[in-house]
Amino acid sequence: MSKSLFLLKTREDYSQDPSYSGSYQIATGMYNSAKFVVDALTAHGREAGLGLLIDGNSIDAAVMAYNPTHVIIEGLWVTPAKFAELMALGRHAGRTWIVRIHSEIPFLSTEGVAIDWIGQYVKLGVKVAANSPRAMKSLKWEAEHTIPPAPENVLYLPNCYPVDDFVNPIPQPHNTMAINIGCFGAFRPLKNQLQQAFAALEFAELIGKPLRFHINSRIDAGGNNAQRNVFGLFGQLDPTTAEVIEHDWEDRETFLQSLSELDILMQVSMSETFNIVAADAVLVGIPIIATDEIPWMYPTGVDPQSVPDIVQKMRIIMNARHFFITKNRIGLRRYNEAAVKKWLNYLSLST
Repeated sequence: MSKSLFLLKTREDYSQDPSYSGSYQIATGMYNSAKFVVDALTAHGREAGLGLLIDGNSIDAAVMAYNPTHVIIEGLWVTPAKFAELMALGRHAGRTWIVRIHSEIPFLSTEGVAIDWIGQYVKLGVKVAANSPRAMKSLKWEAEHTIPPAPENVLYLPNCYPVDDFVNPIPQPHNTMAINIGCFGAFRPLKNQLQQAFAALEFAELIGKPLRFHINSRIDAGGNNAQRNVFGLFGQLDPTTAEVIEHDWEDRETFLQSLSELDILMQVSMSETFNIVAADAVLVGIPIIATDEIPWMYPTGVDPQSVPDIVQKMRIIMNARHFFITKNRIGLRRYNEAAVKKWLNYLSLST
C-alpha cells in the first residue's frame, strides 16, 4: 500500500518582489493544492501526509520520520544536486521521488532554472508530474530527447478539489450601490490584470454603478510593473466612481469570505492550469469570467486580449449567473472525480 508525503517549502514574505523580507510563510495556493490531494487520498484509504520545510537540507529528516513510499515535492525548489545526494543514501532505497509542476509552459518560461532542472531530474530518475496534460506533453518531449532519454519519468497528476462542499445553495446576487469585481491572484505578467481592470471599468460604466476592484497585494515573478499600472490607472480616476481595494494574502477561510462578497470574479489570464481561486469562487457561488484555459470551466470563449469581448461575456454571465455557476460546479465535480481516480491508479501501479 502506498504512503505519500507531500513536501512544501516555506519562504520569506513574498508581498514585495524580487526582495523577499519578513516572516516565513507558505504559498497558500500551493499549500491548498497539496492539502486537497492529501485529503482526497486519505478519504480513499491511502495514507498521506503534508510537511512544511525551510529548505532542501530538511528533506532527509522529514522523509525518515514519515517513511513514505512516495515523496512529492510541490514546486521547483529542490536542486538536482540535492536529489542526487538523497537518492544515493541507502536509507531511501526504493522510494519514488516526484516533483509536481503547477504551471503551463508560458509560466515556466519565467522561472530561469525550470527546464534545465526538469531535464536533470528525469535523468536522475526523479519523476516530474505536471498538473496539466499540455505541460505534461511538452515536458515528456524534453524527456524523450534528453541523453539518455527518460520519457517514463514524466507524469500527469492533476489537482483535486473538495467538491463535497458544493452542498451550499447558490446565493442570490448582491443588491448594492457599487459593483464589486475581484481579480485575485498574485501580480504576474501573464495574469493580465491591467486588461481586466479596463474591462471591469467599462462594465461598471455600462451598468451605471461605481466600481470596487478587488486585488491581492502579492507580487510574483516580475509582476511589479503590472501592479504599478493598475494603481496608476485608478489613480487617474474619480475615487467615488472607481476604487481599487487591495487585500493582503489571506488564509483560506478569510479568502472565501472575501470572495463571497463579490459580484463577479475575473480570471482572464493568458495561461492557466487548474486555478484554485476560480474553484473557490464556484464553491461560494460567485460567477466567474475567465478564459477557456481553465480546464473544468464551462466554455465561454473569452478573448483575453479584447476588452470589448471581456465586457460582452461579463454581461452574458451576469445575466445567467445561476446557469454558469451550476455548469461550473458540474464541470469541477467531474474533473475532481477523474483526478482522484488518476492519483489512485498511479499509486496502485507504482507501489
